[in-house]
Amino acid sequence: PNTNYGNAAVAQIKRDNGTNFTRKTYLGFDLSTLPAGSLTNASLSFEFVDSAAGTTGVATNWGFELFGLTDQALDGWSESTITWNNAPANNTSNTNLPAQVDLTKATSLATFNRTGKGLGPVTIANANLLNFLLADNNDLASFILVRTTNALSGQNYVHAIATSENTTAAGKPTLTIPVVPAPAPLALVAIGLLALGAAKRNRCKPS
Repeated sequence: PNTNYGNAAVAQIKRDNGTNFTRKTYLGFDLSTLPAGSLTNASLSFEFVDSAAGTTGVATNWGFELFGLTDQALDGWSESTITWNNAPANNTSNTNLPAQVDLTKATSLATFNRTGKGLGPVTIANANLLNFLLADNNDLASFILVRTTNALSGQNYVHAIATSENTTAAGKPTLTIPVVPAPAPLALVAIGLLALGAAKRNRCKPS
């Protein structure tokens, strides 16, 4: 619980009630370089890869849930220091994990399912994600990815997604935010029109 996995090529995700084998993944994005403008849609994508840990039936259905960290005072976590015990909004209990995260500090953004190892890309794009980003005021966005299905008898597979350190996976965690440029201030537009009018009058002035 006090080990950091920030340099790992895969981020593990598992639910195993009553044991020390539950895994959660945290994703963080710096929004400070976004240009000024209107945010009208957004998508978060990541790629499930083979963790090579445990077993799962090829048709077994596994549920997952994505949360957004709403307590922005906790957004300052670092991938080089985060652990199970200090992760923001983490419910550290290993027994039944009813909420898995502290819902006074985080909100559910989406649920989805994967079969077997769930290999391949996942994209989340909905109103919950957009509203979560619109509410941001510190230029940092933190996400928590958990598995909602408990380990099954004979099926203890650890799911995983590729991290930014992964050199072989096709897709790294990516937050895509198209921004509509902000219109020029009306005062600047008016000054431009006045200058144009003056230029026209000067050209028509008799010699």
